[in-house]
Amino acid sequence: MVPAVRVDFYNADELKSEVSWIPNKHYSGIYGLMKLVLTKTLPANLERVIVLDTDITFATDIAELWAVFHKFKGQQVLGLVENQSDWYLGNLWKNHRPWPALGRGYNTGVILLLLDKLRKMKWEQMWRLTAERELMGMLSTSLADQDIFNAVIKQNPFLVHQLPCFWNVQLSDHTRSEQCYRDVSDLKVEEGQAA
Repeated sequence: MVPAVRVDFYNADELKSEVSWIPNKHYSGIYGLMKLVLTKTLPANLERVIVLDTDITFATDIAELWAVFHKFKGQQVLGLVENQSDWYLGNLWKNHRPWPALGRGYNTGVILLLLDKLRKMKWEQMWRLTAERELMGMLSTSLADQDIFNAVIKQNPFLVHQLPCFWNVQLSDHTRSEQCYRDVSDLKVEEGQAA
């Protein structure tokens, strides 16, 4: 038993209808979209949560990451690390057309969510309207929830508290994680990615 940590399980089948309308090419299928509905799924009295992909490896105490919530200012409700690949820059191959993002975009392998503030901002409506609009031209997501989070952030950059790269070093042959390795001696989290 880990002190001050509570683990709950939720039936993903009950959430499918919330995201099944979104065409998605990501290998995770419909489950890769479920982070979008956490404000609706998790208990109303839960104010903040750290969301982690299953391929995350911690090299430090997660309490250090939890402490980052205290650095959020103003309307910041999402803590994310900048994406370490060129995916959202749209230059990986000819005719590559990614979803909208600020610069490199953000990776959703590690997310800090201020659930209470997201609910007050009507997050559910915000991401749904953004997804509906973008799907008119994009037809599907390639990176599941990450595409939708980035499209929302592109329109609302004030939502993000950018985490230092060491909170999500993205390991893949298409990433620029070597820059984080070079600049930082104390890596906290690594994410192994399939693409």
